[in-house]
Amino acid sequence: MRARLSVVSTPVLGALAGFAILVVACASSTDGASALSEPDAAETDSGGGAKAEPDAKPESDAEAEPKPDGGSTDAEADADAAVQTITVSGRVVRADGEPLAGVGVSVAGMPIVQTGLDGAFTFAGVTAPYHVTVIGDMEGMPLAHTFVDLSTATPRIVPLTELFASEPAKLQATVRGYIGPVPVGEEARVCIEGVDRDVYGCTGVNQGSNSYSLTAEWTSAASVPVPVRVRVLRFVSNAQRAIVDYTAAGSADALLSPGALHPVDVTLGAAPGKGTVTATVSVPTGGKNGKTTMFVKLGPWLNFPLEEVPVAPSSSFVVPVLAGASYSVLGSADVDGQPTYGWQAGLAAGATANPKLALPPTLTSPAEGATGVTNATKFVADNPAEIPITLLCLPEAESTAMFAVSTTSSSVNLPDLGAIGMPLPSGAPMGCALLAGGSLGAGPDALVTGDGPIGAILNMRRGLPVNGGLVFGATGSIAPADFSMRTVTTQ
Repeated sequence: MRARLSVVSTPVLGALAGFAILVVACASSTDGASALSEPDAAETDSGGGAKAEPDAKPESDAEAEPKPDGGSTDAEADADAAVQTITVSGRVVRADGEPLAGVGVSVAGMPIVQTGLDGAFTFAGVTAPYHVTVIGDMEGMPLAHTFVDLSTATPRIVPLTELFASEPAKLQATVRGYIGPVPVGEEARVCIEGVDRDVYGCTGVNQGSNSYSLTAEWTSAASVPVPVRVRVLRFVSNAQRAIVDYTAAGSADALLSPGALHPVDVTLGAAPGKGTVTATVSVPTGGKNGKTTMFVKLGPWLNFPLEEVPVAPSSSFVVPVLAGASYSVLGSADVDGQPTYGWQAGLAAGATANPKLALPPTLTSPAEGATGVTNATKFVADNPAEIPITLLCLPEAESTAMFAVSTTSSSVNLPDLGAIGMPLPSGAPMGCALLAGGSLGAGPDALVTGDGPIGAILNMRRGLPVNGGLVFGATGSIAPADFSMRTVTTQ
């Protein structure tokens, strides 16, 4: 198997190694990630969504007897009350929110539909919890990525294939402006906030200066103007470079066009109030270069970076108290040359954060060399950190479909996708590995809401924490990638 990976799938493994961190799951304590259910009778509507007709209910002679008033029988009423369906209307998108058109999607085993130009898909008659499978391509091989046990009617999916896709063109604009004199002994920091998307770029302004200049950057498939807000904080630091007070704050709105120079002056107002957030970060065994970074969240698309310090038993940060603001703490360290991250977000002033840096789970079952693997075979992880997992299995045969399933459990099956034309190949050697990470303590729907774990990993890959472009889920962890593959053979 390793020979195959070094020859046939070099691009795939090379891409995995290049990311260094991979996440394709989110957290919950629920168990039992089961195979996809058999599809209901369905038809595809004109909009590309699948509309499922409810299954016919078997009736006994007694059940078929109508009530005197012509209404339903008690048995029929009980059955209707027990089975409630929803219409699932979702979207498949890139990490930056741009739609992915023409992507195959199946919900609850129903026939595959293609996403529209807006990335949208719709399935009616879905019983929750349900599974959703996105069909994509990785280095010329089809990949079925299944998310299990969902309940939301509006999933927003950033699929695994995005980790290997080329990014849309990076667009840039230069933003310059006047912020007023920065007094001796003070500094200022300026960051860009995207109003409706991820736009990033930050810069510092030293004492004695009165203006700033930064490069705003975003990714988009279309070269259109984007609305932004320029945010400024002015502060005082001590001899250890820790912020001890905030002396002014302000913002100004603008519309950025790619490639243009935009003058945006910001009038600073009165000093904001101040509070403290305490952070405790524990570096895992073997970890090095531990750091703790504090952010203030100013709007839905901006975590404004305040300061970064080496990991200590306890670090106290002075934070600005602004209307609508909350705080995020990011811990990081290197483990075997790869980064591990943990974060907590949505904090209030006065809070104590304990972001968790996790080691990756390891696959314990089935054993190396196991044969007779089917959709009923349980893949079990040793997962002491209780971090969410995704099982990725790559068949040895070239151009054979790959399978991934994201779950909130420490055990998972490869879902049965035979109903949509992607059964497990017979007698096929496969290399299987776990990818780990996600929003700790959240339910399965966190897989398909917000940026999702794939969006978060791509933001980390771009190094956005220091540039203000990374917005965290409530709490989460990204473990270093474990590239060891366990060889098993299907039945």
